[in-house]
Amino acid sequence: MADRSGSGLYPNFNFSVEFEGGIIGGFSEVSGLTAEVTASDYRGGNPVLEVGSRHPGVKKGFTITLRRGLTRSKKLLDWCQAALKGEKKLVSGSIILLDEARHEKLRWRFSNAVPVKYQGPDLKATGNEVRIETLELTCEGLSLDRK
Repeated sequence: MADRSGSGLYPNFNFSVEFEGGIIGGFSEVSGLTAEVTASDYRGGNPVLEVGSRHPGVKKGFTITLRRGLTRSKKLLDWCQAALKGEKKLVSGSIILLDEARHEKLRWRFSNAVPVKYQGPDLKATGNEVRIETLELTCEGLSLDRK
């Protein structure tokens, strides 16, 4: 539902995923859009202080998990297979949140991504669910753009 109340809230089901400037496929789920910095304790050389101060430390890398219905596109699978062979092709991309009219509202940009895990679909002779494949990416940078 579009923003009818003025609250700026948008449903989370309408999104797309871009790699290197192009839409890569229809994903049913994206998770891991988390930026984190470790905190370090510091007492400044004063042993009398019971509580020191906390300071931002090292920025952590993060993992984005993409799930989608299995398609014929081989671009992601080829990238994963190249990573398994030791080829380190860093990719940048975006997760784009859209409103009901398919206009961009938010964009999470990730940089220097490398696949670290690919999981193919579970196959069951008795099931009729959509086959889902999962791709995990480790990334170095994440930023959020508001439109």
